[in-house]
Parts: sequence; structure tokens; C-alpha cells
Amino acid sequence: MSAAPNLAPLTPQARLARDLRASANLLTRAEARYLVDIYYTMQDYRIRAGNQKRASTEDGEPHALVGWAFDSFETMENQIKGALGNYAKASTPGRWV
Repeated sequence: MSAAPNLAPLTPQARLARDLRASANLLTRAEARYLVDIYYTMQDYRIRAGNQKRASTEDGEPHALVGWAFDSFETMENQIKGALGNYAKASTPGRWV
């Protein structure tokens, strides 16, 4: 008999992300549109931070904080994308497609 896998408890951020994805089923159309706007804003911030990180790396300048910002924007962008995906699956047009 094999032992159960050692599962680490979820971090508060992971729990929040899971709960937010689950609550995406309850979004209104207006809230979903707002999330789409936020998604594109986060995407723009991520691209800008990535460009700054790359330029700093090429110039040999410190870029740890810019790298952290890039990672944070990327994480938020992906979380919003997941929530919008759940919204689409839960909505009538999303199920049709």
C-alpha cells in the first residue's frame, strides 16, 4: 500500500486565487467587462516591466524589484484570465461555444 502524497497546505495567495476563480461563476456581465479591462491593463504593465527588466539586464543595472513586479503582473494577469475562463464556462454563450 502506498503512502498518501505529502501535500503542502495552500498559501493564502493560492487559497485566494482558488476562491476567486470559483466566485467567477457569479460575475455579472458588467463585472466581467471590468475584469477584461483590468486584464489588458495588467498585460500592459507586465510587458512594460519585462522591457525594463531586459534593458536593465543588458545595462548591467540592478533589476530585482523590476523582476518582482514583472512576476506579480504576470501572476495577476493569469489569475484574471482563469477567472474569466470560469465565467465564460458558466455563462450561456460560453457553454454554447
